Amino acid sequence: MNEELARFVRKGRASSFRIEVEQILERGERPSLEGSTFQKVDLQGFDFENIDMTNVEFDRCSFTDVRFVQCTLEGTYINATAFNGCFVSECVGEGFAVDACTITRTEIGQMTLPMVEWSDTQFIECTIGPLTLPEGLLERITVRDGEFKGIEINEGTLNHVTLREITSSDQLILSDCEVSHSYVVHPDAALPDGFARKSGRRRTM
Repeated sequence: MNEELARFVRKGRASSFRIEVEQILERGERPSLEGSTFQKVDLQGFDFENIDMTNVEFDRCSFTDVRFVQCTLEGTYINATAFNGCFVSECVGEGFAVDACTITRTEIGQMTLPMVEWSDTQFIECTIGPLTLPEGLLERITVRDGEFKGIEINEGTLNHVTLREITSSDQLILSDCEVSHSYVVHPDAALPDGFARKSGRRRTM
């Protein structure tokens, strides 16, 4: 881990962070935040391209216009964090965990991420795919008003996954997955394997 990089993240200094990254790359080294923990930091405009984030934890943070490109997300854990207008692409690593997050107007694609664990998270107005999640665990996930561009999950588990107003739900391809209590809330959208259709109306007393 580079202590100076971690310090710039904690202080929210995006420009200084990127300058330090370029200097590390010029020395022929890989910029790394491996093993760092960040709590309650507000990150705007950060460019995390080519950063090793192995076993990094973000706890109760916020990301606005942040780029995660060609990062290593091995064991990375993001908890109770808000994403807005972010871009996540071409990252690698097993066991990328996301819990209790709200992810809005974010693009996520061009990746294969084995054994992700995503739970209690909302994706709102996001563009997702192409994305392959072998043996992924998705629990209590809601995807609302977004677009799928090809998502494949092989031998995964989906529990309480809800797709609301996702017309491209036929782009969710499941193979040998365990699916329970998962729904599509749209009268015309296709039903992925194991999903049921659900009305968007709430029951009133």
